[in-house]
This record gives sequence, structure tokens and C-alpha cells, in this order.
Amino acid sequence: VPAALLTMIIKQCFCMKESDEKLEKGYRIIPPAEALSYLNESMISFQSGKVRFATAACCLLNTKTNELTFARAGHPYPFILKSDGTSKQLSPEGPLLGVFPDAVFETETCTLEYGDRFLLYTDGFEMSFPDDANPGQVANTAYEDIFKKMSDGSVNQAMVYLNKQLDQASGSLHQKDDLTAILLGYGLDETNKQHHQFQPRLSA
Repeated sequence: VPAALLTMIIKQCFCMKESDEKLEKGYRIIPPAEALSYLNESMISFQSGKVRFATAACCLLNTKTNELTFARAGHPYPFILKSDGTSKQLSPEGPLLGVFPDAVFETETCTLEYGDRFLLYTDGFEMSFPDDANPGQVANTAYEDIFKKMSDGSVNQAMVYLNKQLDQASGSLHQKDDLTAILLGYGLDETNKQHHQFQPRLSA
């Protein structure tokens, strides 16, 4: 119940669009860092003794320029997967939501190139692939090697590959934490001939 109530608060308070009659369109798009700041203050105002927090990843994609603006609040760093097999992580700093008043959330901006993929994921992946070299260590970065291989094939094939790796991992029938991954690809996907692919994978 507490988690459900917190989810309701987040849904109610999170906003990336604000009315502004002075603008031609009558509204403005709220930048990710500003949206997270407002959400953080809203969550703190709803606290009733016990601190309840959440992590978040917030991004804004300009589909005309392919410019991606990203901010985070205690969430794992997302990956930009390049078509040549290289990758990088976006790493703006930002604390957990609902904990620190007047928290500052950094912004990082990049331009997606043809063939790039943007991967968002939850921290449950840190415990999804047991590290055989360090069996006593629960959280690890074994998932990063799997993510980096998701630049191959179509977006759908990449998600199938991730599903397969999860199914084959030790303890996959009893995951220690919930998992969510969202893969956004820019470029022609040979599977269904679409220029923009948005393929989520949810598992709890």
C-alpha cells in the first residue's frame, strides 16, 4: 500500500508540460532537470514522518534534431549504444527523489546519430546476472557486457537477446528485484521497416 500511494503521488506531481499564454503554442516543455526538481519538492511536501523515496530517469528527445536531454535522480546511468559496437554512459548527477530539499539535478545533452540506441534500465539488473568470479557479491556489473552487445541486429532482436540472457541466468525464476528495460533506436529497423523503435521489456 505505501508503494502504491507513492506511485500515485509521483504520477500526480510529475509534469513536463506547462501552460504559458505568452508563447505561440500556449505551453512550454519543462526541461528534465526542472521537472525532477519540482517532483522532488512535491514528494517531500507529502512526507508524513517516514521518508519515502524513489529513483527516476527523465529525458526529452527532440525528434527534429535528435537532441536528447537527460537528467536522473539516483537512477542507473543509461547507455548510448553505437552501431560500431562502442558505448558510453550518460552520467549527470542527481540524488534520490523525496529525500533532500532543494536538491540540484544535473543535465546532460547529446545528439543521437543514425544507428544509435538509447537504453534505460532499473537497478534490478545489478543482481540479475550472478558473478561467478565473485559468488559472494550480490550487486555487480555483469549486466553491462550484455547491454553492450545489444547494438547488434534489430531493436527487436536486441530485446529478444536480453530476454534470453535473463532466462538463462542462475536464479532467473526468482529475481531478487523487479526489472525494466526500455530500448530506443534511431535508424531503420530491418524487422518491421520503421525509423523509430520503442520496445519495452517488463518483468516483475
